[in-house]
Amino acid sequence: MTSAEIVRKTIAFEHPERLAFDYYAYGRRYTDIITTYLDWDFEYEHKSWVEGDFEYYLDAYGNTWRRSSGDQSSKGQIYRGVLEESWGKLDSFALPNFSVAANTHKVRNYFNRHPDLYKVGCLYIGSFEILRMLRGFQNLMEDLLLEPERIQQLCGMIDKELISVVEGYAKCGANGIHIMEDWGTQNNALISRRLWEKFFAPGYYKICETAHRHNMTVMLHSCGMLRELIDGIIDSGVDVLQFDQNANYSSPERNDGIERLRADYGGRVTFFCPVDIQHTLVKGDKKNIESEVKRLVGHLGSRDGGFIAKSYGRGTKVYLDSIGCDPDWNNFAFECFKKYGEELFKVEFNIPIIS
Repeated sequence: MTSAEIVRKTIAFEHPERLAFDYYAYGRRYTDIITTYLDWDFEYEHKSWVEGDFEYYLDAYGNTWRRSSGDQSSKGQIYRGVLEESWGKLDSFALPNFSVAANTHKVRNYFNRHPDLYKVGCLYIGSFEILRMLRGFQNLMEDLLLEPERIQQLCGMIDKELISVVEGYAKCGANGIHIMEDWGTQNNALISRRLWEKFFAPGYYKICETAHRHNMTVMLHSCGMLRELIDGIIDSGVDVLQFDQNANYSSPERNDGIERLRADYGGRVTFFCPVDIQHTLVKGDKKNIESEVKRLVGHLGSRDGGFIAKSYGRGTKVYLDSIGCDPDWNNFAFECFKKYGEELFKVEFNIPIIS
């Protein structure tokens, strides 16, 4: 069974032969999955400049970003959204050509170099994140109530382009797509289920329908706690939830987020998770790390499928440094995932290593 088959069967709950992985450890990538990203450079020349202690640059949408000069560990933050000052600019605003950025020789060649792995095309962000960038968070929260027609107009424009990304990745041979947008705070979803259904669910349904029509699965990454939205997200067609903070789903008196996720959503969606990056991995207590891995594999996963082991971010040192994680703790978690994966499936296995 190839890696691609293992991941597909895991997501479909069709009895994979072992636990699926996408994990960076010991300076190497142990993975059944490869992910490619929109090749903006194919058509977009980045513009940047320095003023004082800060570097500024424009993204493909025209938004202005800012970060400290010399900071290469992060993108920085949005400094000014291209539509932040006024909705009046919307009529002349044009989104980047997403489909061109997805369907390129660079993307296709990367997929072709790894024929046995599960190939995922990343959309980067969905309509909610794009709106936050274009309008600013405070404006967007007000717009959802005060400017619904404008929001729906811009969502329609964005969703059309996102669907073209799905089509572009399908032409390159992708097995799945990955949407990355944060829907939650530490305690609650950022918006109500009613607002999600009104403005964002239609786009999710269309994106998922397009992906499924091309035999592609849909993954969603979100930070925070978004319990109020999960049923709607699953109903829209999302196949995989990529969560980094399972403890956010715990009851107030117990660390039972994993068990609560299984009780509410187990068997309906596949989970793609590292050890909790806020409450467990970064504290370096190996007893707690091992205990959590055992619970992730045993509760969210099964012999039928339903769980993919993951490292945080892309797992390299810069990502681990960003959350204060010693690489040794990350490596230990990898060994635990392998140990309990072998116990669950009653088989010893190796995971492909790619550079």
